[in-house]
Amino acid sequence: MEPRVSLVTFGVNDLGRSVAFYRDGLGWPKSGVGGDEVAFFKTGGVAIALFPKASFAADAGLDVGDVEHGGFSRFSLAHNVAEEEQVDSVLAEAAEAGARIVKGAQEVFFGRHGFFADPDGFLWEVAWNPSFPMAPDGSIELIAMTNRTRKALKQACLMPDMERKCVPRGFFNRLLPPYSIS
Repeated sequence: MEPRVSLVTFGVNDLGRSVAFYRDGLGWPKSGVGGDEVAFFKTGGVAIALFPKASFAADAGLDVGDVEHGGFSRFSLAHNVAEEEQVDSVLAEAAEAGARIVKGAQEVFFGRHGFFADPDGFLWEVAWNPSFPMAPDGSIELIAMTNRTRKALKQACLMPDMERKCVPRGFFNRLLPPYSIS
């Protein structure tokens, strides 16, 4: 596992209030990525994501009560990888080093991910997301989706609740325009 943090995700009580705090109060530029479900802010090399805590818990495969009552912290660190198969190998490396696998590697609507907890219980996501290409320095680029892309993604989904992968392999590469929001 390379020494890199790509994202810090906060499980927030009120997404609108948190976005207003970071965007309007602190003056941080909000990325166009995420829509109404999650908000991203690009900082100096690491992106900050704001995710409603119930969605945060579900994404990590945790009970929301564990997140609310101290079983797990309300934030996670993400380690993005450049290749899909690296999700599995990084999770295996973490387990061998003493981590507890919280959610095994699996395909999701954006690519592939899994979660592990370090020996102190801090939550890490290992993710491959082809719509967040990696820069040479290991940071990620937040690519904004057009409304056309969002509509096509919804039409391609097999399940409206996004519980399993619903985007054919390579789908993002065919639809996303070659620009990014920094």
